[in-house]
Amino acid sequence: MALEIRSFMVEHAEFSKGKNGITDHKLFINKEIILRKLSHELLEKVDLDIVSPGESTRIIKVLDVVQPIASRDQKIFPGFLNETLTVGWGSTHRIEGFRLISCGDFPQPQTTSLTTKDGLIDMSGPGADYCISSDTINLVITFYPKPSTSNEAFDQVSRKLMLDLAQYFGEMTFSLEPDEMLNYDLSEENPELPTIIYINQLQDQGPLIRPYLYGRPLGENFVPTFINPLEMMDGAIVSGNYRNFMKKPTSFYLRDPIVEKLLEQHHKSLNFKGVIISRGHHGDTSLKLRSASSVAKLAKFAKADGVILAMEGTGNGTIDFQFTLECCEKAGIKTVGIIHELGGSLGDDTPLVYRSKYADALISTGGVEREFSLGSVDKVVGGSVFLNYSLGVENPHQGFKVRPMDLYGSCWKMSVAGFTCLEC
Repeated sequence: MALEIRSFMVEHAEFSKGKNGITDHKLFINKEIILRKLSHELLEKVDLDIVSPGESTRIIKVLDVVQPIASRDQKIFPGFLNETLTVGWGSTHRIEGFRLISCGDFPQPQTTSLTTKDGLIDMSGPGADYCISSDTINLVITFYPKPSTSNEAFDQVSRKLMLDLAQYFGEMTFSLEPDEMLNYDLSEENPELPTIIYINQLQDQGPLIRPYLYGRPLGENFVPTFINPLEMMDGAIVSGNYRNFMKKPTSFYLRDPIVEKLLEQHHKSLNFKGVIISRGHHGDTSLKLRSASSVAKLAKFAKADGVILAMEGTGNGTIDFQFTLECCEKAGIKTVGIIHELGGSLGDDTPLVYRSKYADALISTGGVEREFSLGSVDKVVGGSVFLNYSLGVENPHQGFKVRPMDLYGSCWKMSVAGFTCLEC
């Protein structure tokens, strides 16, 4: 299975009265046309804003970030836009430097442990280093659902509209010459190089806190599954997790930084064998052990010399993460885990909720409970009131204290930005 990625760079975006399109790396957006595409009977209205890196702009109530992609092969986002057939082949177009960001409030009260959290992205200032998509030009789509709409219905409607729009923008590149073309093919291996597998543990607690694999949530009965990493580049995994800081947005599944690094080194320093998808946040120990041992079984069957384990989530999911690491080590597979730390606002508290004695190679991506201050901003989009991780009310125009836990996608942004923890 081989995949050609054609990339098209956007360096500027603006609203215009003409046709939607890309000219000389400039994206022109007709607001009226886009709003018509986003109309739905369950929505009262939709707002559109363009924000760019360095602006004194704060985006709140963030739901998801999606990179525009498209394919003439009618395959992207399987289970949502196309048939649930295996993807990761043929040719796929994607726009770089530009993202679609969905925002909105869930219309119905939430009272259980499945309560979602507001996401915040600062386009400048100290918070930008902790926020996914603070470094891209973004079209922010703010959805206002009708009060009678259920939370799950709003979730489904906003997701489908966002994926449709991502494809629509991606199709604008069909008549353009790509700025870059990359060809990926994992069929050839060098027997003299170590075989490496990436274990991608996804967070699935239930409605509004779960991803989708080929259009379906993982669920309690999910067993670890082996996929080709190229499938992720075509949208095989779509986010439905609104726990803000701990989640991977859809854009990060499309361009997973671990996948990209391993693909870069394939046939050079290692053989990238594939990705094992596992589920985090199981309800009891037996399910956690079942999942962990299944992951180790698949990795052993694939003759992996080493695995890289990363997780979406925190708390409960850390147990699944550590059990998986332990089972792989017991199976004789060298295992490196990538994980964020807790540690409290001063860094003097317990950094992990659980650590296996086999976890002797962990990479820290920094502490998500450290406190710092955001400044005031000139513009706020996505809503009018921000609820921090502890559900405290903040005026988003003003400065206030935050932790990375308050910021959108901080666990993964801190990872790619090079955050870590050092013993002082």
